[in-house]
Amino acid sequence: MRIVHLDLIEAGILEDNLYVGMNYVKYMTIEPTRAIIHDTWTLEREFEIEQDREFYFAVLDCEGLDTFATVFVNDIEIARTENQFRRYLLDVANVLKHGRNTVRIRFDDATRIAADKAEKYPYNVPDMFNISGAQHGFPHRNMIRKEQVSHRRRHKVKILQAIN
Repeated sequence: MRIVHLDLIEAGILEDNLYVGMNYVKYMTIEPTRAIIHDTWTLEREFEIEQDREFYFAVLDCEGLDTFATVFVNDIEIARTENQFRRYLLDVANVLKHGRNTVRIRFDDATRIAADKAEKYPYNVPDMFNISGAQHGFPHRNMIRKEQVSHRRRHKVKILQAIN
């Protein structure tokens, strides 16, 4: 399992004291950390399937994908997700091949998509959780199926690594 938040700390994009005191609020309101929220991110993993290995079914198990994700296996789109609370069991048997394979997951900006959905919705839906600015300026999170404790992007993305 990969937790992208830890990868961002290891790469020096986020500091490792993010959850000490009020650092989380401080970091999420400044650039370049704030840009993490609005970027499109891609996770990719390559793996090998041996020539002598036979398989009749294969499932890619994805849990906790951060809301709006597109999943590709060997450059073939196999799923689009819109709900962080679901577990996705994706049949990939027909797209795997012997030799090198690639799983790629693209995560789109949930804050932009939430704002787009709110703008298109025919009724005004108050965003009662954003009244105090506690979500650091990211309204309309009630328009999407995303973890509500924070409207951050990518810090808690989890995917199960492809295992051959």
